[in-house]
Amino acid sequence: MQQKEYNVLQRRSSELTKARGKARFIRRELLFNVVLWMVITFGTQLGEKRTQSLSLRGILLTSLMMLPVFLLGGYLAAIWKWKDFEKKYSWMP
Repeated sequence: MQQKEYNVLQRRSSELTKARGKARFIRRELLFNVVLWMVITFGTQLGEKRTQSLSLRGILLTSLMMLPVFLLGGYLAAIWKWKDFEKKYSWMP
């Protein structure tokens, strides 16, 4: 792919992202973090091979304590990425 074609595709993608809006951008980042939370939380519990099994209560408590951390992290990362996006493409109408 030539540089000119790449620039055209990148410009279209950034215009589409900006047209869809900040709220949608943040929601997508939060959704990604919820999926990441599920994979990490439940994947590590299923992957561990212990002689003593953890109680369901312990797994749920740990998972529920981690969820707000993942949501806050996702929100802050999305805000940071959006500001970077606006800076990078501030020349666009």
